[in-house]
Amino acid sequence: MIFISCEDDKVEKSIYKVTDKIENSIDKAGDKIEKAGEKAEKALDEAGEKIENIVD
Repeated sequence: MIFISCEDDKVEKSIYKVTDKIENSIDKAGDKIEKAGEKAEKALDEAGEKIENIVD
């Protein structure tokens, strides 16, 4: 969470809207990175199985 202090309510609300959007974007990016990691792990597992089958 980002904390910002301001005397003008309109400015403060705008700042919070922007920071909320930034935080949401970061969260979405984290989710996408996590999914990509899961896909990469699955692909590596499948590749490892194929290599084992070739070696056997």
